[in-house]
Amino acid sequence: MNEILKSIQENIDTRKKLIELKTMINDEDLQNIAYLFFSENKDLVESLMKHDDSKVRKNIVSILAKLNLSIYKQEILDLYYNEEQLFVRSSYLNALASFDCSEYLDNFKSQLKVLLNTKVDETNKKHIREEIHILQNLILQLDEPVTHTFTGLTSETEMILSCNRNHVEHIMETIDAKTKRALSSGIYVKTDNIGKLLDNRLYSEILFPLSKARHVPFHPINIAKSIINSKVIPFLQESHSTTDSFCFRIEIRSELDGSDKSKFVRRVVDEIERLSERQLINSTSNYEIEFRFIQDKDGSLNGYLKLYTINDQRFAYRINSLATSIAPANAALICELASDYFVDNAQVLDPFCGVGTMLIERDIALHTSYLYGLDIYGKAIDMARENADQANVEINFINRDFFTFRHLYSFDEVITNMPSFTQASDKEALTSIYSQFFKKVPSFLKDGSMLFIYSTEEGLMEKNLRIHRKFLTIKKEPILKKDNSHLYILQYNENK
Repeated sequence: MNEILKSIQENIDTRKKLIELKTMINDEDLQNIAYLFFSENKDLVESLMKHDDSKVRKNIVSILAKLNLSIYKQEILDLYYNEEQLFVRSSYLNALASFDCSEYLDNFKSQLKVLLNTKVDETNKKHIREEIHILQNLILQLDEPVTHTFTGLTSETEMILSCNRNHVEHIMETIDAKTKRALSSGIYVKTDNIGKLLDNRLYSEILFPLSKARHVPFHPINIAKSIINSKVIPFLQESHSTTDSFCFRIEIRSELDGSDKSKFVRRVVDEIERLSERQLINSTSNYEIEFRFIQDKDGSLNGYLKLYTINDQRFAYRINSLATSIAPANAALICELASDYFVDNAQVLDPFCGVGTMLIERDIALHTSYLYGLDIYGKAIDMARENADQANVEINFINRDFFTFRHLYSFDEVITNMPSFTQASDKEALTSIYSQFFKKVPSFLKDGSMLFIYSTEEGLMEKNLRIHRKFLTIKKEPILKKDNSHLYILQYNENK
């Protein structure tokens, strides 16, 4: 480290040494050394910021940001204004984003106006657009945009309710709307009363199909034009309390991935902002709407709008989740499919409760007298307690292995999302969990107790049900085709 700093001080291989230093200061101890060095050598820093090599200027500014040396933020701002090399300017803005630059907010806004009104040739377009994008996000970071309140629909509007594809017909029967029909991707609904839909727990989200975004050619300009031509801006303005610019995110589900996808999305974003005259502004953190484009088999795209401004409180309790957690809408669907076998004021156990979703949805479906949730993973139990508090459902959560758990009283119901192969260390371990479960669970049951088991391991379930004859299969419902998951509704027969 000292040798590198000395070389920088003596202007020997400066660019190379700065690049090496930038990597080295990922180490906390070395970061402290560099922090003291650059905070005490202001003349050196200023000379580096005036260096003839633009990449030296770029790297020293990046290092100052990494070290959080905010004493240089005015110098970095001045450097940004005076920089003639366009490809470097964005780096200065990224550095300024590391500091509290509230006092420069008006400067940033003025500069954004200048850039938006600047005519650029094709060779500079990429750098100017990148600069605009970073500057825009910096402004949003310092001055949060106006929050829009969804006020309702002014006319009958087409929507798609995304839901479990195996049970579209069943879910459709529960939807309160005159115009509705089943689709392969969910349920088509046309209504002006979105409030009625927000009482239904069986779909996952509402998407508004973009009228001019059907079979859109896979090109940034075509995608952006399809959004504007779908009259999205008038729709947003009519259905919200204020008409200020809307911040959006965009998702393109296609075969593109990695850097190719990032570059393509960036071009789409630029075109949307340009064609909307910045009534639509891209933001990675403050977005209120989402444009979603899904690639068809022929390579074209179909577009949808999602509104995060709709006050959908159905699953607001789920503030915590894990990668293995069941989707709340699927947990609600499981409870709907099992509801004919639920007992009012039941005593319910979930031996693998995770973050508590199954137990919470069980209580919402039909009132219970008490609920017990077990999980060997302590963090999951902490998350489950917070979720239950949000849902205002009283659940006794215990951080314990189900196979060592003891309880004085029997349960009317067991409801659980069984461990899967992705959660177990290997197939042998998972086989053992299933085998032990069917041996252990009778000690918590009484004659006639019901079990509602969601499992992705059909083979292990069928094997154990053949061995343990006291469990009668009342019903077996497929849930998701992609992971071959099923809901097993079982009744325990103590005397069999």
